[in-house]
Amino acid sequence: MLLVRGAPRARGAGPGHREGGARPLLHRARLRDGHQPGRGPRDGLRRHRARHRCRTLRAVRLQPGGAAAHPVLHGLPAAQRARGAHHRRHRALHALAVHDARAEGRRRGRLHGRAGGRRRRRQRRADRRGRAARPLPADQAGRCVGGAPGGPRRPSRRQVTSQFVIDVHAHLAPRELLAGLAAGRERFPGIEVRPHESTYTVSFAGGKPTRPVAPGLLDPDRRGRWLTEQGVHRQVVGGWLDIFGYDLPAAEGAGWAETLTGALRETAAADERLVALGTVALQDPGGAATALAACRAAGLPGVMIATRAGGRELDDPAYTPVWEAADDTGAVVFLHPGFAGAGARYQDFGLVNGLARLEDSTVTLARLLYAGVPARFPRARIVVAHGGAALPYALGRLVRNHVLHPETTADPLESFARLYFDSVVFDPPTLEFLAAKAGPGRVLLGSDYPFPIGDLAPRDVVERADLKDGDRDAILGGTAAGLFGIGPGGAR
Repeated sequence: MLLVRGAPRARGAGPGHREGGARPLLHRARLRDGHQPGRGPRDGLRRHRARHRCRTLRAVRLQPGGAAAHPVLHGLPAAQRARGAHHRRHRALHALAVHDARAEGRRRGRLHGRAGGRRRRRQRRADRRGRAARPLPADQAGRCVGGAPGGPRRPSRRQVTSQFVIDVHAHLAPRELLAGLAAGRERFPGIEVRPHESTYTVSFAGGKPTRPVAPGLLDPDRRGRWLTEQGVHRQVVGGWLDIFGYDLPAAEGAGWAETLTGALRETAAADERLVALGTVALQDPGGAATALAACRAAGLPGVMIATRAGGRELDDPAYTPVWEAADDTGAVVFLHPGFAGAGARYQDFGLVNGLARLEDSTVTLARLLYAGVPARFPRARIVVAHGGAALPYALGRLVRNHVLHPETTADPLESFARLYFDSVVFDPPTLEFLAAKAGPGRVLLGSDYPFPIGDLAPRDVVERADLKDGDRDAILGGTAAGLFGIGPGGAR
């Protein structure tokens, strides 16, 4: 006997009803494979001829999207057949419990022959009408995470036309500054910029050259077209972390950070849609605090910094002046993992970008929470890249560890409640989890433009997530407008 779990029950057969519970399939005669009735006036008579009958139905192979949609399934009680539009949610019957299943006539039991054909015809019609699933950009590896065909159905993208959309996570490298360094017009003894094809590589303090600067970091026209295509009205841009120069001596590093911040401001000023974040020399914590205050005095909303600098963690007491400056000025501090620091085990499969950066962020955040930094400096607006990495998922374990060691750890929940997170998680259910965990008012739209590992269609994940309209609007730009001081008229 075969039981189908998930089929609709008969009316009045709910829990507690004496006839409630799953009903078994009935043993009934059915046609042999290949002998389904046609549409002619006498075709239906064939089903009553003994030579067209075979043994009772033993097993049924259900096809997602086609089984329960068809009204004829021999052996299925009438109460368990699809009956109209309100039963469409039961179309994908796929969980089976089969008992005493045997082959029939050396063939598998099948559904009515027209069930699969109808599904294929519907798909062909949808393709012709242009209603096929919207393809993701090639940058996203051609997979629709959390909404792939055959997987759980996600809400369709909700078109939001009036919302003021702000992308809070993007990067920029000033072309004129790098060109000047390559030509010798700008002088920093510890910095060497070399042309590389159509772009540049940069070396600091005699070290290895960086990766070639991505063309999208340098090209303002390409960025402008992307902003228009994606319906993004403002974009917060920080520098590219590979050129932050944390390996430079303290004095030269401070000079480089000031020059880089100035170049970022000038580049952003050429497009009213861009809002620049400054950078500071973390190798000199005292100087970094002074530079952060100067950024705020110049009208910038804050700074972007790496999750660590050299061997020093951000919870180190040496960085207390930096956090005090952020708290005093109400500055945004955007935490972003750097490219260096990944061990040998991350060198395969692209795991440096795929996982090592998330690990780096997670460890930094756990240390900050246990040190109580966000709670001690509540006016510092700490924004975390990549949805907070693994922190939201691991928060319960961190709380448990705090309960076991309260004398050496601060309450992580108190500091977690003060963090902001971008939406670069790619997956609508993951974004829903993040919004539920941190609160939708703590999640901001981000893209990580222009990198392929980023979300180069950032609105999609927000508009496809199962969120309340007010929460969706907050993520798309409502919260960021207040956090960064951005409005339709430009930065304030």
